[in-house]
Amino acid sequence: MSFQEVGGKFNYPKYKECKDGEILVEGWYIETKPGKYGPQHYFIDENGRTTVLNKAGQLDYALSHSINKEDFVRITFAGRITLTKGPMAGKESNQFKIERDPSRAGRGSRPQLETISTPAEVGEDNPLL
Repeated sequence: MSFQEVGGKFNYPKYKECKDGEILVEGWYIETKPGKYGPQHYFIDENGRTTVLNKAGQLDYALSHSINKEDFVRITFAGRITLTKGPMAGKESNQFKIERDPSRAGRGSRPQLETISTPAEVGEDNPLL
């Protein structure tokens, strides 16, 4: 019998610690979920490791308008700029280079995610309760 580790810790890159040109994720875009402070974007790499990127205006826009679930992407940190217009003028904004490889898109080419239900998800019918 061969066991694979499931679950584990997610990788959460901190934008303040990122360097220009640093690859934050190279893998399949899974989904975006609401988080405590805004959207959180989930990706899985070729080794099955999950990376979560937190809200960032440019990233949020690209993922909602140009990237589809199951697309293979590379997201690189491209530095910070100071916004000059609008309600956020004078504030710093994280920038990203977002690339897609259409030849590697799709569920069949990526590691499969394992879902482990918690008692709250399965209700009182859970045989482990």
